[in-house]
Amino acid sequence: MRIDRLRRLPGYRDPRADCDSLYDLFSIPVSFLFRLVDSLWTFMASCTAFCISPIVLGLGEDAQITWADDDYARPEIIHVGLGFYSRFPEPDEADVVSDDDRGDPSPDISADSYSVKSCTSYGAPLRLRGGCHSDESGLEDGADESDEPESDSAGPSSKRKRKTVQPPRPRKRPSKGKGKASDDESDSETAIRVTLGGKNGTKGMFVDEESYVYDAPEFWDVPAHRVAIILDVSDTPECLQGDRKLISIDAYIKKQCQDAWTGPTGSKKTGLALVTILDEGEVTQCRRSNLKCNGFYTCSLASPDHLLGFERWDVESDIATQELISGPMFESKNDEGTDIVAIATAFYRSMTNQHCKAKGDGQFECGGHAVMRKYRTGKSSGKHHFIGCSNWSDGDSLSHRFTKIPPQVRESILQSLFRGEEITEEDTEVVEGYCSAIIHPSHLPRNKQCARIHYRDNKSVVGHLEAQTCPAELLILIPVDENDLRAVVIPKAGVPHNHPAFVRTKTPFQVTHKYKKAAKTTGVIGQTTLRVDKAPSTRALLDGKLPPEIHPSMVNNRKRREILQSLRAANFPDGTGMKAVLREFEKDKSRNIGDRYIHSVIMQADMDIIITVNPDLAELVHDASWIMVDTTFAVVHGTTNEWKFLIWLKGLDKRTVIGRVWSNKATREAFVIVWNGIFEAIKSITGKLLNFKVFSKKSSLLGAIGDSEGAQAQGLGDVIILRQMNTPQVNGVPTVTVDSILLFIWKTCLVHFKRGVFKLEAHVDDYVFNCLLGFPYLETSEEIAAYHDFCQASTNPKVQSRWAHKISYPLLLPSLNRSLTQMSHLHWDLTPGDTNPIEGSHVQDNQVNHTNLTILEAVLSARAYDQETARIITASKASGVMENGNNSQTARFSAQARRQARSRMKATEKANADGGKELRGKLRKSQQQIATRDAEIKRLQAEVDALQEHHRAPSPLFFVDSPPNSPSPIPRTRGSVNYHALSPVNDSPIAGPSRLPALDLISRPWKPRVNEPSSDFDYEAALKSDVLDTTIRHIAYGTNDPIDVPMYPVDRC
Repeated sequence: MRIDRLRRLPGYRDPRADCDSLYDLFSIPVSFLFRLVDSLWTFMASCTAFCISPIVLGLGEDAQITWADDDYARPEIIHVGLGFYSRFPEPDEADVVSDDDRGDPSPDISADSYSVKSCTSYGAPLRLRGGCHSDESGLEDGADESDEPESDSAGPSSKRKRKTVQPPRPRKRPSKGKGKASDDESDSETAIRVTLGGKNGTKGMFVDEESYVYDAPEFWDVPAHRVAIILDVSDTPECLQGDRKLISIDAYIKKQCQDAWTGPTGSKKTGLALVTILDEGEVTQCRRSNLKCNGFYTCSLASPDHLLGFERWDVESDIATQELISGPMFESKNDEGTDIVAIATAFYRSMTNQHCKAKGDGQFECGGHAVMRKYRTGKSSGKHHFIGCSNWSDGDSLSHRFTKIPPQVRESILQSLFRGEEITEEDTEVVEGYCSAIIHPSHLPRNKQCARIHYRDNKSVVGHLEAQTCPAELLILIPVDENDLRAVVIPKAGVPHNHPAFVRTKTPFQVTHKYKKAAKTTGVIGQTTLRVDKAPSTRALLDGKLPPEIHPSMVNNRKRREILQSLRAANFPDGTGMKAVLREFEKDKSRNIGDRYIHSVIMQADMDIIITVNPDLAELVHDASWIMVDTTFAVVHGTTNEWKFLIWLKGLDKRTVIGRVWSNKATREAFVIVWNGIFEAIKSITGKLLNFKVFSKKSSLLGAIGDSEGAQAQGLGDVIILRQMNTPQVNGVPTVTVDSILLFIWKTCLVHFKRGVFKLEAHVDDYVFNCLLGFPYLETSEEIAAYHDFCQASTNPKVQSRWAHKISYPLLLPSLNRSLTQMSHLHWDLTPGDTNPIEGSHVQDNQVNHTNLTILEAVLSARAYDQETARIITASKASGVMENGNNSQTARFSAQARRQARSRMKATEKANADGGKELRGKLRKSQQQIATRDAEIKRLQAEVDALQEHHRAPSPLFFVDSPPNSPSPIPRTRGSVNYHALSPVNDSPIAGPSRLPALDLISRPWKPRVNEPSSDFDYEAALKSDVLDTTIRHIAYGTNDPIDVPMYPVDRC
């Protein structure tokens, strides 16, 4: 399979093309000198071959091939501009064989001997030879047949005898899937021959092996012997499709390869190679792309023996990559993430790498560098300093840079970094070691600074990325014919890469193709990487794998976004803005009226309006009883909003959006255009005028309902007058003002009205709240007048502001109250009181079409959705099967009752929960008060006890000991007894089950106080006296009867 390639200008122009005159002037002496050197070199080579040929014959064929491979040290002279330079030929180059050498019996394989146009070759012609030679021909690629060199002539016409070279045997292209040539095709006679035509001679190349591949690999293995790899992408030409144009096959090879290659792409006019391996017995003109590995970059702070002696021949696994690139990277990040010095240094570097972008009076950027300044008012967020601008001074504007220091950044370390001082307060061993970063040449930062944190001698240093060369080379032969999607790739044999394989950050074509297919399956419009990744169809296409699991590069979110962006660019070449909408509108204008979706696009200086109506759905509007309109704000990204025109299909018990309008304005003038565009589109589609029943008896529309947006209602009134929809002489409806007309057809949603009242609930009491909420249900003029006076006399600023807004629109209050409207009570009752149907459609549309779309994506997704809705309605009418069989009038009332019951139950539960919370709050508050009071009582009691201890009269008695588990003795005061302190309920022996005599309660050892004077009072006699027993009983218990003494002391206070 072939495709026509875009013809491109040559990507390379030889600098010698403009120097033909000088070249002709110096060509004769240069040619003479060259042939002289050529003859001397041939003589030396022949002598060498004569001397060592017996040894080689004794060693066998392997030694012959080895010797032939090592015999390539002859310099090549190449013209470059006005000068010359010499280089030693590569291992695949052989001796020169001149076309002018008539003694050379080898066949003529120049451009003139084939059916192709001759081409020009600059520089000395060389034959590039390899190590695989024909046993039949006996050619040793550069060795003379005669062992005796001709030393008589050393001029340009010197001749050398050669053995006859057998032409290559024709080869057939293997079938697809055959990786390498067969054994018969890999012998000496199947070598590839590449020739360069020109007046000075030919160049030839032989390889040991050839293989076929059908997609460019990510890494080109370096063989020990010469291998020609034929890449054929004829079966997958789409791999060459770039963003805007086709790319060449060598560009595709470099794009697929994870290594970095640099070098010329080759000219299509000069220096062409004649390749005989691509087609049997035919010569293909190819340009040559000689590429060299662009190497890698390492940090200037890397170890001196970093990657010393490293060789990479192939990439069978990623072990070396993990050990040398990704492993050290993860280890370094882990160390830096837990080191306080590294964190502070990272913040310091991020600040110092940016300059101040404040604009001065001349609108020039400030350009000041970062400095650490101290807050004037102490601390902010726990920090004493912030990062400011070096050019800021008192009186400057606040636009200069101001960055707060993050909490995890230590100010002391940051101060040392700004001053260039050593970090002495923390250990810097984590960032003191050698850097092991290996950077891909295409991943260099702009400043070529190492991203890792480095310290030397406790000071922060910045590592600079230094380029490291790689000796690996790659030769690509690309057919000049752009329809030929093949190439011959020949890696330089025996010269491996000196760096490990890079992390696979380039996404191969096959992986990109799979992800694009998954995105197309889910739909391109409004898709994001998250939606594509999580879609079930994506898992099915990827055999249950996640996109990051099919290739390492897909782990990067940016790669997946780029694939989606390229897919979007291919599907929307004009973008997804208003320009693309205009292009889509032009396409719709060329379609039949029954297939149009975009009916008008209005673009003014600051206003864009797009009118869309589905033709199949427009036919249904003439049977609707009412229309409902509302604006949704989440569909389109930016300032553009979607306005919907909805009806209710009575026969199908289904809400249906008939028209959609996208506009970035919501003014009265904008809604005039919106309403007029909707009416005009319906007229052009159906051929009938859309009108209201109050204006035309043939119409079935009873009214329109919307939210409290006054502009859309006024725009409808303006359009009714503009389109002369009302005929006062016929229907008796006066056309005086817009508001007077709208009183007959417009209703305002009660839910939107109540939402405004609920916003005042926290600012008014329950009585005012209930009064404001009850306006739509007032029936008499007296009630309405009282409501008016109540709102007018209110001193609450919230109520006053709301009332001023309502009376500013004469239509608003009558459209809410059945007694104030001019609509017939029948029309009023048959028209819904809220916009819940269209509010529900917003949710449903967002679930299907997503949100935050571009304007074109929003229009196209709505087109597809409306088309599907029309098809479902058609199928339902044709089959008699309802889309929702449980959506009848009765079922809707039942569902409404259930919703109200659930709402009431939730409200009750919430009230109970709130009441419980309130009671628990009161209980906690009371407990706190009790605890506070008890603490205060204890404090006062302690003060009273201290005062009594200090100021009381001397007492002759006190307790000397207490029974077990009894309280400590306390002072006694006459006239009161603390029974709780004297005898608590415990396990004391005195708490027996029988009554105790009064004196037994206080019969304890008494003795005089030590510091009191002795008394002659007989204490023992007093204790045994009946008089004292009666006195104590009366004082303690208020009675003289011993029977009335209770068993346990009781507090009678």
